[in-house]
Amino acid sequence: QRIPEMRRLEVEAGSKTEHARALQLADVVGVASLRTIIEIEGLALEDRAIRRVLGAIPTLFIIITLAFFMMRLAPGGPFDGERRLPPEIERNIAAAYDLDKPLYEQYLIFLGKLLQGDFGPSFKIRDFTVSELIMQGFPVSLRLGVLAMTLAMVVGTTLGVIAALRQNRPTDYSVMSLAMIGI
Repeated sequence: QRIPEMRRLEVEAGSKTEHARALQLADVVGVASLRTIIEIEGLALEDRAIRRVLGAIPTLFIIITLAFFMMRLAPGGPFDGERRLPPEIERNIAAAYDLDKPLYEQYLIFLGKLLQGDFGPSFKIRDFTVSELIMQGFPVSLRLGVLAMTLAMVVGTTLGVIAALRQNRPTDYSVMSLAMIGI
């Protein structure tokens, strides 16, 4: 019955803080409809998450562009070594890695390969691409990340409950200080 009123307030409260918006919704529907409020706020949370991801794309693009041009501005190159290569071999290497093309064309090729997931060959470990090396380490990194997140959630939730039960006491202050040091 009150859902249209909630939606109207949700639109009206778009420019207000999230706290004020939640309070307005709670006043309209009462505490009994808290689940509906959470569902509606969940939609706002999804919208916010989508906006954050979309906002990260230009930032990532700028970082990739800066890294590309900074690497090109640095003196030397990936194939400059102590030993001088014959000019014919240098030309073949430059052609193989598109270093013989104009800088803007190198950049477009670089972006195209990145979009395809091709990070190029590894200059450190022969006969491997960077993508292959990342995929080899991914299972270990994933396992470590999940274990760390689980541990953080269990310890954080436990300490948070302890702090909430002993509010404004030394235990609460100790837990909060520990949390701030951990951040």
